[in-house]
Amino acid sequence: MRFSRRGSLWWILVACVMLQCTRPVRVGQKGHDFVLEGLNGGSISLEELRGKVVFLHFWATWCPPCLVELPALMRFVEDLDKAKYALLAVCVDNERPERIKEFLHGWGDKIPAYLDPGGGLARKYGTFRFPETYILDHEGVVCGKVIGVGDWEMLKWAHILHACAGGTKPGKTESDTGS
Repeated sequence: MRFSRRGSLWWILVACVMLQCTRPVRVGQKGHDFVLEGLNGGSISLEELRGKVVFLHFWATWCPPCLVELPALMRFVEDLDKAKYALLAVCVDNERPERIKEFLHGWGDKIPAYLDPGGGLARKYGTFRFPETYILDHEGVVCGKVIGVGDWEMLKWAHILHACAGGTKPGKTESDTGS
């Protein structure tokens, strides 16, 4: 069977539409809108968070680096003004919510956990390695990205957050921590 180039491109386009292919979000670009179901009920959308700097943190229960990072990220976010900042810890597992709750048992309600079964939203953002965190400014524009385990104790985050909260872009802030 012989395929033409035009026919191949057609099938690629059809596959992308069916698989909801999108271009990854980059620093300086508007983040994809979303509605996420909360692990403890309710839902949240990016639109509801306009005006806040959002930490969109993708993680999984099967990801050892995620387990290392989550406590440090929680300590970092606990000190932030909740009126200006929001953390969404988005679990990409296909596990039942009860299993994820068991996994987070020691944290109680401290972790604002949301569900992205199968990782559809994570793929839309371009996540390819877990954990991965996108920092969106008050208008929903990505102003920082951490690939792998982030060092949430570093002072550079104060600079990024200040720039995100103030609406000015801090320059290239995409980071690959190599984890």
